[in-house]
Amino acid sequence: MNTYVITFQALNTKKEKITCSAFVHSETLFLAVHFFEDKNRGRGHAITSVSELFDDELTAKNSLKKNINFWFNECGLSKSEVINEVINWKNFAYTLKELEEAKNEAIKELRS
Repeated sequence: MNTYVITFQALNTKKEKITCSAFVHSETLFLAVHFFEDKNRGRGHAITSVSELFDDELTAKNSLKKNINFWFNECGLSKSEVINEVINWKNFAYTLKELEEAKNEAIKELRS
């Protein structure tokens, strides 16, 4: 069974267009899209992309790396500001042990 990420556009309560993601477990990409469309028929969702999600993407380390890139590239934070962000970073999708390991590794890399 594979996991697919379906990115789609929908309207929020203020009738503003927003981009959302759904995770669908399926044998094939075609079946994942079919399941999503069947489940959401009549809701006005427009699929914009579909991709397979690999197991190694769902780790605290990878999530934190993406945040660090965002803090540097999009927010323009300095190295010391990014280290402070890493220290305060929390994500309820991962265990405390995973979070601490990811934080410690990232801080070690940033300080070197």
